[in-house]
Amino acid sequence: MLAIPAGATTSEPRSVSIMAKKKESYSTLEVAKLLGKKRETIWKWCNLKKIKAHRMLKGSPFEIPREEVERLLRVFSGEEAEG
Repeated sequence: MLAIPAGATTSEPRSVSIMAKKKESYSTLEVAKLLGKKRETIWKWCNLKKIKAHRMLKGSPFEIPREEVERLLRVFSGEEAEG
């Protein structure tokens, strides 16, 4: 899984507003906004299988399940240690 640097955080207002939608999956852009990262970074992590994501069809955009987004938010807020 993804190795997150110590002290990494996410801003609460962004995560609350996007996560309030309670979608089943999120785009790389939505996850990038939640984590304060570039969309390209999230795409690379998906492509390298560092975060759980899937595509409906070959070549289609990645979809990141809500459970994985919640896990990433915990990791970036320091609630969960990655090793």
